[in-house]
Amino acid sequence: MRKLFYLLCLLMIALISCKKDAGIDEGWLANETLDVQVADHQAERIQYTAFGFVGNHPSFERATDGFSIHAYAVVPEGAREIRYFETDSLQYRDSLRTYRRQDIHIEHLGDRLLVRGTREGIRQDRFVRLTHLLGDSLFITPAITLRAASLTTATIDDIESGWNNEGYYAFNWRSVPGSDQYLIVLRDLSGDALIALSTERTSFQWYDLRSVGLNFFPALRDPQLVEGSSYTLSIYAITQRGWLTAIGDHPFTFLPE
Repeated sequence: MRKLFYLLCLLMIALISCKKDAGIDEGWLANETLDVQVADHQAERIQYTAFGFVGNHPSFERATDGFSIHAYAVVPEGAREIRYFETDSLQYRDSLRTYRRQDIHIEHLGDRLLVRGTREGIRQDRFVRLTHLLGDSLFITPAITLRAASLTTATIDDIESGWNNEGYYAFNWRSVPGSDQYLIVLRDLSGDALIALSTERTSFQWYDLRSVGLNFFPALRDPQLVEGSSYTLSIYAITQRGWLTAIGDHPFTFLPE
């Protein structure tokens, strides 16, 4: 009997100490599913073109110990009501009614381009979508893979810059396995984003848009680098499903050829 008592005590301690996945919030906010938000807008005012991604790089706050995930979205100036939706129905990633809104804090980064939300305690795979309003239109990201249980975000640590043989100031970095595109953000010394664009190549020459997939500052037709000024080029390697496979920062001072 005493052995059985000790066995039960050990079992209870083990159950209490096991950390569970955060799961999908079933509270009042989760009643707002993505299909309900879509139904509140006219079809011609709904755009499935928002750009977002998620990752878990060790430099993120509480990243590895707490299985913290950072969700990012490119949000233009004037956007409002930025919302985060999740589903653990892996078979129905395109079904809007399976996505439930989660009560996580969304913050604007200092670059005035990206917003970020942090999701704690995630171990199971799921999908994410972020939305925002701009004017009278609703913008929605495609289904973004959240693979905290099996994927990690690495570091791009060999970014190079300098003048090339064609007379362009060029940036080069190594190819990141599994990545389908690279988001490039150039920030000045104050942290403001000067350009942001995506490309499938592992290089970019200033200021040549021929290899660019998405340009998030299309109004800037010919931005100039200022001689002697310091900048930081950030590169985000992203899969087709929106997982951040690697990130890297490259500080440099622009000098004439």
